[in-house]
Amino acid sequence: MPPPPLTLETATALLSLANADVWHLDHASEQLLGSPDTLALWTDGSPCPTPLVLTDLRALVHHSDWAALAALWGDAATDRPQTTVVRLLNRHGAWRWLKLRTQVVTRNAAPRPVRSIGLVSDISAKVRHRTHLQLQHTFAAEMAATPDRATLARAILSAALTLPDLAGGALSLR
Repeated sequence: MPPPPLTLETATALLSLANADVWHLDHASEQLLGSPDTLALWTDGSPCPTPLVLTDLRALVHHSDWAALAALWGDAATDRPQTTVVRLLNRHGAWRWLKLRTQVVTRNAAPRPVRSIGLVSDISAKVRHRTHLQLQHTFAAEMAATPDRATLARAILSAALTLPDLAGGALSLR
């Protein structure tokens, strides 16, 4: 006996378990479509207009990450699934990391992309945990070397300034 068909409710539950949301990009109008929760991931977390226009999104994406995002969605995008990670600025001034998995599903006669679909996951907590762990290992290595006061101060300042959620402008050495 064949398994029952996958229902929309089951697919939604699976995506929720995977901590992923679905989106759709209309290349011609440069609009990103998705549920309000999905689009809120792309913006600063607050409710946003539906659809989200790419020029508005560009203002939130880290300037170093826009080229990778444009390559996923540009004319040279491949029909194979592709993955990238981008940073977006939230309303509090901190960076959030999103992992995107995308694929062009429709092309016109030119053959330029017409429609892409994809998954987006917020991996900010994972990135922060990995960064903190790396800092702890680096700092522990400095401490194991029994540093003098100046070396210790530089190590502490360096570790603090490397934290992704810390504005380092208020730190100083006394």
